[in-house]
Amino acid sequence: KGGKILMYNAKNDYYRLKTLLGGNPDDYFEIVRIQKNITTCGSLFFSLSLDETEYVFAHEIHEKIYKLNNPGPVKNVKKIACDGPFPYFFMNYSKNVPKSDLQIIRDMLLSGLQEPEFKEFLPLIRTTKLKFVPVTMDDYQSFLSIISEAGKRGWGKEFDKMFQMQGD
Repeated sequence: KGGKILMYNAKNDYYRLKTLLGGNPDDYFEIVRIQKNITTCGSLFFSLSLDETEYVFAHEIHEKIYKLNNPGPVKNVKKIACDGPFPYFFMNYSKNVPKSDLQIIRDMLLSGLQEPEFKEFLPLIRTTKLKFVPVTMDDYQSFLSIISEAGKRGWGKEFDKMFQMQGD
């Protein structure tokens, strides 16, 4: 109870937090702040180290990247509540794209890190431990069910209202 939590300006994160908590974040936290500049995702952890907030709701991938490259801001971070696995990046395509083209793109992404053209980017890619893996709609079912639930319950309007009330 109480305390301040900072989260990204992403409705899907708000939906995941509500699902994780089993209720409104306001029932748990005195102040819920939404980071308006999503391009600086690491500032969530800097806000912790600067005592600007007591809790953050962040993707585990951001914490892992910090542990690899800049461990200071996450050195004392403790996980207190986590939701399940969440596929992070994905590629959309038009239903008009021929299946043979999709297979070529998929194969290129899955084997891309071994290609000579990637050689100059490999040191950077290794710092994030990035890898390409095939996913299906089944991998996204838990996330899609949260989005569906949010639509039925009006969580998007709730998020928008909180975001507007927060100011700059």
